[in-house]
Amino acid sequence: MIPAMSLVLVLAAPFGEMAYGLTPEEKSTILTRHNKYRSNVNPPAANMVPLQWGNKLATLAQTWADQCTFGYNNPSTERWDVVGQNIAKGFGSSLISLMNSWNSQKANYNLDTNMCLAAGGSCNDYIQLIWAATSFVGCGKAQCGSKTHLVCNYGPGPNMLSGRPYQSGTPCSMCPARGGNTYSCEDNLCTLN
Repeated sequence: MIPAMSLVLVLAAPFGEMAYGLTPEEKSTILTRHNKYRSNVNPPAANMVPLQWGNKLATLAQTWADQCTFGYNNPSTERWDVVGQNIAKGFGSSLISLMNSWNSQKANYNLDTNMCLAAGGSCNDYIQLIWAATSFVGCGKAQCGSKTHLVCNYGPGPNMLSGRPYQSGTPCSMCPARGGNTYSCEDNLCTLN
């Protein structure tokens, strides 16, 4: 009887604690890395805001990551009809390397023409990372076989038909007007005071 109980505990631990979800440290890493990408756009952004963690977005992302389906599910929330989504997977990949795969698409994007370079491949994940009007991110992680599966949701999501992902110019020179709030410029991001 004791060996059977031990077996159940061994099976439950990898499924519930080790294989799925994000630790507080991983959430912090994701948020820090996203804001680093946003603060280092080239040309510089005049209207880029830092991202904050969105728990509802994270719950949706975790639910989708747990499905181990490599594809988009077009989530929405009560707050946002359009939620952006980036997905990455890799063998033994760190969260940073998975997010770097999105950021590396900047080589395929031209802000002046607002287009992906035809020969360069995709740039949609990069555009999502640097969409200036997006202010929240929430992510989920699952171990799907031998691959780490990372899903990040963004609110509000980008409106690809409305123009460029950000306004180029002197950092923080065109911070968004939100109810008379004032901003300071921290790491090239319009940070609410």
